[in-house]
Amino acid sequence: MEAIYNDGSISPGHTPTPGGFTLYSLGPTDLSKGTEVTFSYSAYFEKGFEFNLGGKMPGLYGGIDDKVATECSGGNHNPACWSTRLMWRQNGLGELYAYLPQRTSNAVAFANTPPKTVSNEAYGNSVGRGAFTWATGEWTHVAQRVKLNDIGSANGEIEVYANGKSVIKVTGLTFRTDQNSLVRGAQIQTFFGGHTAEWASPKTQRAYFKDFSAAVIA
Repeated sequence: MEAIYNDGSISPGHTPTPGGFTLYSLGPTDLSKGTEVTFSYSAYFEKGFEFNLGGKMPGLYGGIDDKVATECSGGNHNPACWSTRLMWRQNGLGELYAYLPQRTSNAVAFANTPPKTVSNEAYGNSVGRGAFTWATGEWTHVAQRVKLNDIGSANGEIEVYANGKSVIKVTGLTFRTDQNSLVRGAQIQTFFGGHTAEWASPKTQRAYFKDFSAAVIA
């Protein structure tokens, strides 16, 4: 799968210059049957790729139904949904970019995640920034494991792997307060941004994706 980030683009829906792509995939496996799920893929940023301030990468998402589950992005915070996309930042620094219910226990759990975590009440939380790096001119394989919390308990988990190594792990999380809030699929999304011009791609450039895989493990 090829992503083209046009010069000056911020997101697929940005006018007049779109870039990247976005889709919500329910996957070949019914992920809603599990409370612990993995999702992985490989990404290749072309040699000389300029990361600018940052951009989005695919991750899992969920919620009380298929429609509501797609609402946790773009500054929309809904306690009935969640998402765990990844991001690149300046110089390709990798991170978990999480939209979870805005609870004190979640903020505390994220804040303790090294090497750097930035809380953002308006948008997603930048968690573990710099725990890994997106390479240019070679493939980076990433995976994430999401374990939903039991209702009434803050015992959810997110773990991120890069090239087979666990690089980010957060425990004590609340993804849901409703038993109907389930893993719904993969938010297969990539674009520059942020949502303002300073985040835009500085030139037309490409990235490639392969080996998408998801599994229910519990």
